[in-house]
Amino acid sequence: MSGVRRPRRPARIRPARWHLGLLLWGLTLSLTAVLLALGPAAAALEAARAGVGARLDLARRLRDATGGGAAPDFALPLFDGGTFRPAEHRGAVVVVNFWASWCPPCRREAPRFAAAADAYRDRDVVFVGVDFQDRAGDARDFLREFDLRYPNGPDPEGDIARTYGVSGLPATVVIDRQGRIRRRWLGEITGDQLTGFIEEALR
Repeated sequence: MSGVRRPRRPARIRPARWHLGLLLWGLTLSLTAVLLALGPAAAALEAARAGVGARLDLARRLRDATGGGAAPDFALPLFDGGTFRPAEHRGAVVVVNFWASWCPPCRREAPRFAAAADAYRDRDVVFVGVDFQDRAGDARDFLREFDLRYPNGPDPEGDIARTYGVSGLPATVVIDRQGRIRRRWLGEITGDQLTGFIEEALR
């Protein structure tokens, strides 16, 4: 019957479009796999970087602990009046502690300095504290809280700290009888370390 239309056949997918679809699907899967793999790899890389950083920090501490060279002189105005100059104490061991009331490690080590200052009072060992960029009221409260009776004074601009290469708190410098830096320790110091450095400088 000439008046009846035949139903249309479904259009065939051309081979080129079919292959392109497969290609895009494969690329999507590959990209997903790469992104999933990058997660652990990035974490491993970050862990490796942290490990390297820790080793470098340890190496820096060991390097700084050896000291060496003449100790720069400075004039520190004291909270209780007067001025402290390391050069005026030649012949004695001078222990310089850089601290601040807002520094948690400084608070932890403060009792060790108070005890050491009492223990070495009659052994030609002079302690001095350099208060780094602090508020005067907070600094005085800190000294009273930990009963730090040896000379302390402010370093509001950090000039003395920079002279001694101190870039963070706390820090401790031990100067021997000849006015040389015997030990320089960046970071919290233990009681045994402090005593050991002083005994070494006294020899």
